[in-house]
Amino acid sequence: MTKFSALPYEEKKKAARDVKNPMGYHDKDHTKKTRDCVEVFEYVVKEGNQIPANLERDCKETVALKSLWPQNPEEFQKACEAYGRETTKLAFKVKEINALALGLPADRFNLYFEETMTIVCLNHYLPCP
Repeated sequence: MTKFSALPYEEKKKAARDVKNPMGYHDKDHTKKTRDCVEVFEYVVKEGNQIPANLERDCKETVALKSLWPQNPEEFQKACEAYGRETTKLAFKVKEINALALGLPADRFNLYFEETMTIVCLNHYLPCP
């Protein structure tokens, strides 16, 4: 994330999220109506998950969730994808340990996680003025 954050703003904006795709770069987070000193990059580990096309309560249309990757730095996408795969594996191991701690078989919760949507959110905190 450090190399990506070091890029010029115009370069980072090429991977900016928008209304149609909530994944990608943004720097507009707010806490208590005050802008945070943070840059964020969000991506999905496994693309293709369907989400509602809009925020309307009765929305029947869906769109496929996909990551918007920057062209630079070149190794950024590969590193993020590897990190996402490994954190997903870790989450499943923790799930199994939780089941065992409850006296249940390790695979007891697998049924509830057959179709997962893992979203990774990378934060880069900037010095605040």
